[in-house]
Amino acid sequence: MYKAYCRTFQRVMKTTSSLLPWREPKLLEGENSLRELAKLIKDQGLKTF
Repeated sequence: MYKAYCRTFQRVMKTTSSLLPWREPKLLEGENSLRELAKLIKDQGLKTF
């Protein structure tokens, strides 16, 4: 019974994950990448604490 529950849960999660809005991650690398990070945070409207 527990195995059937787990398999059902997995199928539901797999189905609903395709409906969620996923964003591609941005990879910052190289010289001055830390400066680019600050610009990226500002452009996306994220708030830092």
